[in-house]
Amino acid sequence: MNWINPDWDRPVRFTADTHLRHLKISDYVTRPFASLREMDAFLIRRWNELVAPNDLVFHLGDFAMGDPRNWPALRRQLNGFIVLVLGNHDRNAAFMRKCGFDDVARNVVVTVRGVRLWLNHYPVREPTKRGTRRPAAPSAYDIALCGHVHDAWLVQNGVINVGVDCWDYGPVTLDQITHVQESLINNP
Repeated sequence: MNWINPDWDRPVRFTADTHLRHLKISDYVTRPFASLREMDAFLIRRWNELVAPNDLVFHLGDFAMGDPRNWPALRRQLNGFIVLVLGNHDRNAAFMRKCGFDDVARNVVVTVRGVRLWLNHYPVREPTKRGTRRPAAPSAYDIALCGHVHDAWLVQNGVINVGVDCWDYGPVTLDQITHVQESLINNP
């Protein structure tokens, strides 16, 4: 598990499941795009509307599909310093760094503005096809964030899904995440 304790003055955002260049994404989730080209252009434009060049983004996996030789060009089109938390469709850490990601990890605990966040592609203790459960969360965190589930749910068992399909197709801020968490606490 990577432990990152940033003391940045830059904005921090979170996202997951962009699935750029994924021809069959519409088999898994409804996205309002007529073509793959339209989807990729929209997701990249939306990202860059929300993320400035010096912002930090934690991408919780499943960056792209299709020919991995195209992935560096996709990464270059996105603003920000990007830490990739590997998803089930991403390649190994060394390859993803060659694609241009600034750091790559499987599991991250990060403290942002005093809030300790656990970041993983998978939801806490999600059952797998083989019947095993993954991953076990660290013992101490304030908020757990994940991707992987697309638009199946926004919050489940205290975990917040930061996938683009739940957040208007763009990276979200800590304020947006804590607003969701506070709404749950105030409206159980």
